[in-house]
Amino acid sequence: MIGGKDVGGHMGTKVLSSSETEEFLNTGDIIYPMKYGELNFDNYDRALRREITEEEKMEMLEFARAYESAYNLYTLNCDIVAGKIIGLIDEEFLLCQEGIKLITPNNSYFIRSVLLKDRWERIRIGKNNLMEITLAMPRRQYMLYVMIKRCIL
Repeated sequence: MIGGKDVGGHMGTKVLSSSETEEFLNTGDIIYPMKYGELNFDNYDRALRREITEEEKMEMLEFARAYESAYNLYTLNCDIVAGKIIGLIDEEFLLCQEGIKLITPNNSYFIRSVLLKDRWERIRIGKNNLMEITLAMPRRQYMLYVMIKRCIL
């Protein structure tokens, strides 16, 4: 399931087939319907990955249905919702959420990728430019980005 930008205060969701998942992982592109029939386009460049069982998948999908109409950008954004859903199968993923209302989704990704590195694999999705790589790994890549920018200018 993919959650993305909100339209009218609601989160768009889409359950992907195996072939759609493969295409998404190759391109990072996804189009999904929003609450009022609008289509939303998003492009993702990184993710945390972990194998799950069919039972865990069904539990998460059922839990996620409750959020399709109870979404608010400011109090229950896509990052918080994803944390709650994934928290059903990994309590530590949810624990990373404490205080997260003050953290951007990008920093949330980085925090989780560091704290959960033993159980979650960091993957890149689609093609990534230098800026996207820098945002995905701020500590290491930021210095590289700054050095390259200084050499170019």
